[in-house]
Amino acid sequence: MGDKASSHQLGYIKRSARTLNVPVDSYLAEIRDGRKWCSRCREWHPRSDFGLDKHQGDGLNSSCRISRRVLVKRYRGQTHLLGKKLPAETRAKMSAARSGEKNHKWQGGITPAIRRARQHAEYQRWRRAVLRRDSHRCVQCGDRNRLHVHHVKSFRDHPELRLEVSNGLTFCDKHHRAIHAGGTM
Repeated sequence: MGDKASSHQLGYIKRSARTLNVPVDSYLAEIRDGRKWCSRCREWHPRSDFGLDKHQGDGLNSSCRISRRVLVKRYRGQTHLLGKKLPAETRAKMSAARSGEKNHKWQGGITPAIRRARQHAEYQRWRRAVLRRDSHRCVQCGDRNRLHVHHVKSFRDHPELRLEVSNGLTFCDKHHRAIHAGGTM
């Protein structure tokens, strides 16, 4: 019976050493020196760095106190549905149960007219036309990142010019903010 236990322990030691990608001798040397492998920070630490945990075979946590100080963001929602593919009918029922007036963010069916106008397909075509005309570059610095299409004559005050390509200019985020902060073009 003692032979089986020792062969089992030897098998465990070999598997653990292979997992850590170290020779068995160096793995055993670390264990003999009173050190344990932290699975989170991936380093050897003294056994005193590990808190008690009754689920581990050696009675210690698999991660040291140092690495547990770093907060890990955990999902706190409905975990019983994670990884499960629900039937289309069930998904439709769940969606209907949270849409419209049943949604916690419902505000009485009001969507501002300006937001509706900006979401319209014609507005999106106008935006793409202005970007294409300006070669997808900021007209001031030539940057290609984080582009905004700016109305020369304001979107709110001149509704008749909203979709005129000549009323639009392409700016990077920095120059667009500067214009709205009171700068000039």
